[in-house]
Amino acid sequence: MKTVLALTFSLFLGAAAYGQNPPPQTPPAQEQDQQAVTVTGCLTKAPTAGDYVIKDSKTGEKLIFAGPDRLDQYLNHTVQLTGKMLTQSGEKAFQPQSIRTVSASCEGADNR
Repeated sequence: MKTVLALTFSLFLGAAAYGQNPPPQTPPAQEQDQQAVTVTGCLTKAPTAGDYVIKDSKTGEKLIFAGPDRLDQYLNHTVQLTGKMLTQSGEKAFQPQSIRTVSASCEGADNR
């Protein structure tokens, strides 16, 4: 009888403990570096609605990011974006936080 009672009590505690565990959550984006990242280059529209592309004038790397429609006023301008590089599910993503116009055109830049 003691064994049955002990086993029943153990199952009850195990079930109660299981019910207390929070459900798994999608990990939030993690910042790779606490310092701001600055990219200077030509700003263009990405093929996907609401996305923009900046081609880094130093490295030639293209960064695609989501942004508000008000960025349209900077299209085909050379701009300086400052933001953070984030990693989520193994993918890198640039999250700009500020923009500054460097030139009103992208002269001499290969925007493709």
